[in-house]
Amino acid sequence: MNKIQEKTSSMIHIGSSFLNSAKEFIDLWHSIQTLIQRYKLRGVPYGGNHDKIMEVYQSLGIKFDFLIGAFNSSQILFFASCKQLGTYNVCVALPRSHPLAKKKKLSITDLYNEKLLCVSSGDCLNIDDFRKNMQMFYPQIILEDVGYFYDLDTFNRCEEEGCLLLTLDAWDLIHPSLITLPVDWSYQMPYGLLCQKIPQNKLRNA
Repeated sequence: MNKIQEKTSSMIHIGSSFLNSAKEFIDLWHSIQTLIQRYKLRGVPYGGNHDKIMEVYQSLGIKFDFLIGAFNSSQILFFASCKQLGTYNVCVALPRSHPLAKKKKLSITDLYNEKLLCVSSGDCLNIDDFRKNMQMFYPQIILEDVGYFYDLDTFNRCEEEGCLLLTLDAWDLIHPSLITLPVDWSYQMPYGLLCQKIPQNKLRNA
């Protein structure tokens, strides 16, 4: 039976980067014994440079079978499908030397007169809603665009400029000089598995 299993098993390649780690999927994977028996899983690292990030998503079905992470971008979902697994909480990252870093949780008023680096409008519905609400009800918060996709330079900029960064709780260990704090709001970002619009048979069967 083991020899038959070896011959019939398929290899599934999952992409992993510092922003989109495969860790949460690995925990889910090991809880489903039927998948472990039928398929083998291989992690494939990829870079997170925002200038080349679309090339990564275009590699779905070629270099990767799927990726895992927060993929609520209109550009990405135009040519890929996402199966939601859960949600991340939207938080704020800031340098450990910042006066607000000593707090356990931030209120919206804590953000008044602070520069908050944020995903640019026009690509992510969740962030667009967030930006509209901030601009309408909390104009004291200074929003500054950083483009549609984050990379390590985005987090470096937050630390170097001593400002705030809109982030996710899943990214709390990205930068050693930053601390990620929850905020007194209910904004969340869906995350899940991203694959080709028409996935290969082994992924449809899984």
